[in-house]
Amino acid sequence: MAHLDTEFQKQSVPGLKSLLADQFQGKQVYGTECSVCHTRSERESEFMEIEVNLPKNSKLEDRIAALLESEELSGDNQYLCSKCDELRDAKRYTEFRQFPPVLHVSLLRFVFDMNTLERKKGTDSQVKIHQADLVLTMVIMSPKYMMSCQSLGISLTMKLLPRSHR
Repeated sequence: MAHLDTEFQKQSVPGLKSLLADQFQGKQVYGTECSVCHTRSERESEFMEIEVNLPKNSKLEDRIAALLESEELSGDNQYLCSKCDELRDAKRYTEFRQFPPVLHVSLLRFVFDMNTLERKKGTDSQVKIHQADLVLTMVIMSPKYMMSCQSLGISLTMKLLPRSHR
């Protein structure tokens, strides 16, 4: 997606220059919260797609939930809090702050073969998408949107619509 965006940005027509960003670009935040003083350190970034690992017998909503699960930083992996000025236990998290009009989800169906030390396409991955799964996925991501979707090979593109358009 980034390569396509680079090519579109070379266009002389302003609408084409920003076409992919206008349709597919959203904002996410990577943050860390100190467990002692609750100071948050956040870094906002833009995304054009969400990459979701898809192991055998998994559901899309479960994988998106796993992507958004917070990580506890403790022991040898403590966080240097800028307010406390020392190493502290903390919580690291990812949040979506702004969804694009069209959310592009790349389904990562590859596995690492320890025998050949190569990445290979998983042969046992089957993608099944049910309407109920999509509604649940959207509840995980943003309660004020619903989505309609279309399967596109190994990608899933979801059009985000305000609930009033149901």
